[in-house]
Amino acid sequence: MREVIRGYAPAVMQPRSCARRSQARKMQRTETEVETTEKHEEKVSEILARAAKLLNDAPKVYETNFELMKEQDALQQDLLHKLEIENLTRDERAKLATELRDCRRLRRKYKDVVEELEPIAGYCGTAAGMQAVKQLSRFAVSYTHLTLPTTS
Repeated sequence: MREVIRGYAPAVMQPRSCARRSQARKMQRTETEVETTEKHEEKVSEILARAAKLLNDAPKVYETNFELMKEQDALQQDLLHKLEIENLTRDERAKLATELRDCRRLRRKYKDVVEELEPIAGYCGTAAGMQAVKQLSRFAVSYTHLTLPTTS
């Protein structure tokens, strides 16, 4: 008898009971797959709306984080000048070092956002970018009937 590879052999080669079991398993698998994807479906319009919102908000978020980063730069300079000019005790220097560390960490967070959004904000500031955001917003409205399964 010829070897049958499951899933690739025609149903005629399998005995009837085996073919029925195989078909039942396939149906169970399909029902399970449908159940799991329905739980995680996301509308195409929602995805497009989120993308349009990101592109629309990117310049504002970029500017806000850039200003916050500049404020942290100024604070850092103040702390360094204080360390340089004033005669501080050991405890005061330790406190100042902690403030400086916190300042640098916060500045890094703002700078990471600025670096991430810089190309997006730059593009959205152009006429072509603004038009692309408008078109994306229109697409978000026109695809309200479609859904996509997500992998999460």
